[in-house]
Amino acid sequence: MEYLEKYFDKKPILTFAWETNSTDKQRLQSLNGLLKKNLEDTTILVVIGYSFPFYNRRIDNEIFEVQKKRLKKIYFQDPNLDGEFLRKRYNLRLPDETSGERLRPSQVARLLGTVPIDIESIKDCEQFFVPVEL
Repeated sequence: MEYLEKYFDKKPILTFAWETNSTDKQRLQSLNGLLKKNLEDTTILVVIGYSFPFYNRRIDNEIFEVQKKRLKKIYFQDPNLDGEFLRKRYNLRLPDETSGERLRPSQVARLLGTVPIDIESIKDCEQFFVPVEL
């Protein structure tokens, strides 16, 4: 926290995808670097109330690329969707999950080194979901 207070003068650290063209571009780049560094060791991701909108796809892709090698489980809390769409959208499949589908060499290279990623759907939205692992 000291790092954030020192370098960002208590300005908000949460930003929207469309803020990448702001006048404070260097600050946003530093925040993205800090975010990626903190996500590198993430093994469990809890997604609550996030729709993965199209306009944020580039940033969502960057986040999953950073997490892909260590991420083991995603809890996806949504009353309608089950989170399985994340496998295809963010290339979270493993080579043995392709069901005989022929992969391009670049796809295989991205998949190697990943761990099995379990996606658990949480339909109960009465409270924010907190996994037992945390």
